[in-house]
Amino acid sequence: MRTILLLGFMALTQFTSGQNDMLEPYRWENRLVLLFGSTEDVSVQQQLSELEKEPAEITDRDLLIFHIDSKEVRLVNQTTNRSFSADPFRSRYNISKNEFRYILIGKDGGVKLNKKDFVPNKSLFSIIDAMPMRQREMREKK
Repeated sequence: MRTILLLGFMALTQFTSGQNDMLEPYRWENRLVLLFGSTEDVSVQQQLSELEKEPAEITDRDLLIFHIDSKEVRLVNQTTNRSFSADPFRSRYNISKNEFRYILIGKDGGVKLNKKDFVPNKSLFSIIDAMPMRQREMREKK
């Protein structure tokens, strides 16, 4: 009985900590920018343009950029054969179909930034560079 309870607790812990999450394959490997909004939305276009300005900085920080519109999720800065529906992302982060939102997810899977307006790359890089894991990465690269 004790073993069954322990196994049940472990399964619950894994589920609630994101083990069965569509973003789980990226945990501990990448930081993620989740950009919500319609492709036609000027805010989305401006934000994507800003993120595309500094590809080397994006790559150096192990950032993957996901654009989530009303129906699908697209990985912007890499090609992948994975496809995701937008609904689970919108539900998880409580975002309506036409809402613009910028969310930064750390390598640990935690939300590090959740904004409803434009985020300059300088601000994004500053937030990431202040993270302990990023500090360690920078020391190891020297």
